Amino acid sequence: MEFQRVVNRLLLVLLLLAMGLVSLMWSPRSLGDYEGYLDPVMSPKEYESYLNKMMETLSSGNAVKLSETGLNRYINGIMQAQQSYALNPWITVNGVYLNLNPDEFSLCLEREIYGRINQIELTQKVFSGESSRGRVTTTLTPEGGLLGKLKLPKNIIFRLSPWLDTFSESVRENLNEVLPYIGTFELRENELIINPARRS
Repeated sequence: MEFQRVVNRLLLVLLLLAMGLVSLMWSPRSLGDYEGYLDPVMSPKEYESYLNKMMETLSSGNAVKLSETGLNRYINGIMQAQQSYALNPWITVNGVYLNLNPDEFSLCLEREIYGRINQIELTQKVFSGESSRGRVTTTLTPEGGLLGKLKLPKNIIFRLSPWLDTFSESVRENLNEVLPYIGTFELRENELIINPARRS
């Protein structure tokens, strides 16, 4: 009888713990630290002009400074225009947002699943350098993440990363003409500095 009571209490504790974890997973946090989160997205005409100015500046040998607000408006303009994020009929993607800090960035996917808001946030350390021969290398190191308000260990991040593939491919396609002009880059608070590629 005593053993049964212990088992019942243990099961109750595990059930409450599971309920708490599920509650955290489905509790969206404020994205107020993501600048541009509530700003209107760029129209196709606006982000075409955005890219043209970036290419002109880099091709003239000057660095480009991009604000976090501008990047988030640009990224979500692409997403809205291409409609390439419809993962399932019952999933609606609200947006993909960047938060920039010195030497690291966080990327948050906010979506609605059956009408309930769910967020996945990944944080990466970044190193961008250039060899003596002018070869640019960029290294990303996972630093953890959040599922809702639930903190995730680093080893789980890779299992949550596949949704980034579609996002990355869309941005890469949009940047095709600019990529040859991009050299190293530097992350600052709410700002991305892109240096021009070394001329051969």
